[in-house]
Amino acid sequence: VRRFLQRELKWVVRAGTKAAQKLPKDWELQCEKTFFCLVYTIAKEGVHQSLLVNADQTGVVLVPGGSQKTYEEQGSRQVLIHGKEEKRAFTTVLATSNDGTVLPTQSIHKG
Repeated sequence: VRRFLQRELKWVVRAGTKAAQKLPKDWELQCEKTFFCLVYTIAKEGVHQSLLVNADQTGVVLVPGGSQKTYEEQGSRQVLIHGKEEKRAFTTVLATSNDGTVLPTQSIHKG
């Protein structure tokens, strides 16, 4: 199969890349400051429980990266956007409010 893909379709194996994630040196202090700022604002303004929302986003990769590999036509170039390799992926945002309401999922495909 590999020989057929290489000879007939001119496909070659491509490996994805992965960016490293780093925490700032003072991440614990930043978290603590944010926590106390939120507590103060919620208490002072009397924010209702339904208005406290916890949201998180995650990338959904349609074309695998990292150690996984895909086939691409030989001689083709990787598409670069703003100097970075284009990823076939989108971002999904999940959120719930403090009163237990699960908010609708938001999907971001470009931007």
